[in-house]
Amino acid sequence: MKKLSVATVFIIVLSGLSAQAQIINLGVHGGLNYPDMKLNNSTLSSYKNYGGLVIGGWARIGGMFYVQPEVNYTWTKAGITGSGGAQSPVNLHHMQLALSPAVRPLRKKAINFRLGGTASYSFLMVVNSNSIGINRDDFRTGAFHAGPFVGFDFWRFTLDGRYLFGIGNQSANSGEKWRNNLVQATLGFRILGQK
Repeated sequence: MKKLSVATVFIIVLSGLSAQAQIINLGVHGGLNYPDMKLNNSTLSSYKNYGGLVIGGWARIGGMFYVQPEVNYTWTKAGITGSGGAQSPVNLHHMQLALSPAVRPLRKKAINFRLGGTASYSFLMVVNSNSIGINRDDFRTGAFHAGPFVGFDFWRFTLDGRYLFGIGNQSANSGEKWRNNLVQATLGFRILGQK
């Protein structure tokens, strides 16, 4: 039910903005996804992040003030140490829906500078098999994140960086608290639309 309501809000916001928008841009991007999982009262001894990748598509709707909805696929790798000292690599795969309201304080013909905030919801799709036995049931189905971002456009290329704070507990196990903050940096290309 949560998935349906988040997706519905996402589509309603996108539809309402596109009806009043002056400019609509569509593009793709890819880059680095670096999570920082913090463990409290966990049965795991440690959780070491090795980073990962993000790839997806975006739309920018509006002029100086705009909104940027995104759909991204993210992959991250971590090294987990269980309570008994056993270690194993773990890969996590998410589908991320993000929405970024922003402003373009510098908006020239070939150059744009952008500032704003991002709210995202990530659906956990797959946790690979591992020797410790951590699986998808140990995680909540999804996670909310929010934080600032900065972006720079040159011609049709875009460079974005953001820091997203984890909101809520990602552990599905009683009494455990896992919070995941994210750093994402992407290089993109505007396929359709004008600045």
